[in-house]
Amino acid sequence: MKDKLEVSRHEIVIPANTKEYSNGDISVENKWKNIESDVIRAYFEKIKKSDAVLILNKDKENIIS
Repeated sequence: MKDKLEVSRHEIVIPANTKEYSNGDISVENKWKNIESDVIRAYFEKIKKSDAVLILNKDKENIIS
């Protein structure tokens, strides 16, 4: 999705380690710890300044998270 939006000249900001989370390289426990502690805070100002926020949820093992 990032590549598709960049082709349309949108500026994309994604949280750190997004690719690792989506690939399963970072455990669920660490993922939630990072989300609760610093990922949201690190991007809060960027989110506030954005024109739009797109959130994608990927199906995993027939479960939508």
